[in-house]
Amino acid sequence: MTVWIRRLVQMGLKTFFRELEVNGLENVPTDRGGIVVAWHPNGMVDPALIFSLFPRPLVFGARHGLFKWPILGWLMRSVGTVPIYRRQDLTDMSVEEQRIKNAESLDVLVSRISEGSFSALFPEGVSHDDPCLRQLKTGAARIFDAAYHDSQPSKRPVIIPVGLHYDHKQRFRSSVLVNIHPSIELPEALWNEVDQRTRLDALTNQMESTLTEVIYAMEDWEMHRNFHRAALLVRAERLSSESSVRSASISERVIGVARLWEGYHQRRLEYPKEVEAIIARIEQYRLNMESLGLLDHQLDGDVRWISQRVLVILVLQSLLYAAVFPPLLLVGYLINFPTMALIRYGVQNFVPLQKDKTSVQLFTSIVLYPLTWCLWSGLAYFGHLHATPLFPTLPNIPIASALFVGCVSMISCVVMFVYLRAVTRMLRAWKVRWTKRSKQGYIEVLLEERRQLTEELLHFAEGLNLPGELGRDNKLHWREE
Repeated sequence: MTVWIRRLVQMGLKTFFRELEVNGLENVPTDRGGIVVAWHPNGMVDPALIFSLFPRPLVFGARHGLFKWPILGWLMRSVGTVPIYRRQDLTDMSVEEQRIKNAESLDVLVSRISEGSFSALFPEGVSHDDPCLRQLKTGAARIFDAAYHDSQPSKRPVIIPVGLHYDHKQRFRSSVLVNIHPSIELPEALWNEVDQRTRLDALTNQMESTLTEVIYAMEDWEMHRNFHRAALLVRAERLSSESSVRSASISERVIGVARLWEGYHQRRLEYPKEVEAIIARIEQYRLNMESLGLLDHQLDGDVRWISQRVLVILVLQSLLYAAVFPPLLLVGYLINFPTMALIRYGVQNFVPLQKDKTSVQLFTSIVLYPLTWCLWSGLAYFGHLHATPLFPTLPNIPIASALFVGCVSMISCVVMFVYLRAVTRMLRAWKVRWTKRSKQGYIEVLLEERRQLTEELLHFAEGLNLPGELGRDNKLHWREE
C-alpha cells in the first residue's frame, strides 16, 4: 500500500510542479537510521516531497488533528504516520492523559529510529510564510536523544538536514528543489552531558544553526528578493555572450543564492559599508527590472520587432493553437472547468493562510480531477446503455465508450493547462519585445548597471570557498564531494 501511495503522491507532485529536483541522495546512509529535519514553509507539501523523494523508508509524526481530515487521514494511517498529541490541541484531556498519549507516540518513533528507520520531523512545529526559521521546539531533539541512547553503538542514528526551496510555492507548474545535506556532526562531549535538558537545548541549537545555513535564511522578504535578483543578474551577465539563454533551473538559482548568502555573511563583518551599499544598488536594480517586467537575461539579444525565424515559429504556433488544440480545449473546459473553478473557489474562500493554499489545492486536485473523469466515464457508460435501443446499429460495448470518454477527459485536462501556459508564454514574449523596443535607452542603462554589479560581486567573492562550482557549460552546478 505504501508503494502505491508513494507513486500517487509522486504523480501529483510532478503534475503540480513543472520542475522537481532532488540533490544530495548520496548523503543518506544505508546502514543506520536517523531523523530528517527540515523547515516548514509549505504545509502538507513539505512532508509529501520528503516522503516521495527520500531514498529510505520514512515514518512521520504529525499532529493528531490531521488524522480527522477526509482522505488525508486515511493516507497518513496507510503509510504508518504516528499521531503527535500537542497540549494545545487536547483541552478535553487532563495533563496526565496528554502526557501518556504523547509518550506512547514518541516511544513508537524512537523504536523505529533505533531499529534503522528514518523519521521526518519539522522542528518548528508549525508551517509558516516567513523567509527564515521560526523558533524550534525541543521535540525533535527529544526523539533523537532517546533513539541515540536506545541504539547499538555501531548503529547510532544521524540527523539529516534537508533544504526545501520553492520559487513560487502557491503557483501551479512552479519549481521546487529538495536539497539533502550531509548529516550534522555532533561533538562527543554532548553525550557526556548528564543533564537531559542541557543536551536537548544543545541539540536544538545545533539543528537551528544548521537549518539556518541549509535554507539560506533571510531577515525579511526584501532581502530574499534582492539575493535572488543578484543571483540571476550575475548569471545573465556571465551568459550574455551566448546567442540563446534559457531561464535558470531551480538548482542553478539556489546555488547562486547560496554563494551570495555565504559571501554576504563572510564579507559584511570586514566591509560593512561596502556590503550595504551594493545591496542598496541591487535593490534599486531589482525595482527597475520589476517595473519593466523583464527577467535579467531578457535584457540581452535582438531588439527588432520580429526576426524571420521568430515569425515562422509564431505562425506555426498560431496554426497549432487554432487548428489542433481548440477541439480538445473546448472538451477540456466543458469537463474540467467546473472542478477547477470549485477548487479555486474553495482555496480562495476557505483557506485563510497562504502556507496552506498549495497543500489544499494539490491534494484536492489529486482527488477531484480523477473523480471528475470517472464521473464522465460513468455517464458515458449509462448513456451508451440507454442509446443502444434507440440506435440498433450502435455496437453494444458501453465499456468502450466509458474508456474513451475517460481518456479524452484526462487528455483534454492536460491540453487545457498546456494551452493556457503556452498562450501566456507567447503573450509574454510579445511584451518583452515591445518593452525592449520602446525602452532601448533604459535597457542600455540597466545593462551597464548589471555589468558593474556583477564585477563588484565577483570581486567580493575572490578568495572565498563558496558552494557550487562553474561547469563547462558556464552554469553553476553542485560540487561533487
